[in-house]
Amino acid sequence: MTENLITKGGAVAGKLTAVTDVQATDDLIAGDDLTVGDDASVAGDLSVTGQFQQIRSLANIADGGSMAATAAQVVTSRIITATPTTARNIQLPAAADIIALTGSTVGTTVEFLVVNLAATTHALTLTVNTGTTIQGSATIAANTNNAFLVRVASSTTVVVYKQ
Repeated sequence: MTENLITKGGAVAGKLTAVTDVQATDDLIAGDDLTVGDDASVAGDLSVTGQFQQIRSLANIADGGSMAATAAQVVTSRIITATPTTARNIQLPAAADIIALTGSTVGTTVEFLVVNLAATTHALTLTVNTGTTIQGSATIAANTNNAFLVRVASSTTVVVYKQ
């Protein structure tokens, strides 16, 4: 299938491949492989028996006095690396930029990872931007990584939680 698949009831398939979107307002069950080239949206239950794979790419932020993560790095790449030469801040994207990629449904979440590749004591600290707040410590020690969860809190705000 190379077109959109939209179903208002349950959808059951053996092997299902969609180049664009898959959208189900009830259950979606694929008895074999389910491959979606773009967005998949399921309003009912989604059950996965076997492996569930997410493809993530690395997004490196160059060392410097003004380091910032983009919404695409947080929402799409979801693995952010940096090698600071001194303690540095990384400014998070504005909530509006994150929401433009995730949609404005309250409760939508995205996980991302920040990897500090500094071999010594140079910490990274995430800082807020317009409409963005952070709950918990946002400091990533040298030679460690921390997972964070972004949650859409309203149509204009997001909260970032350290996991």
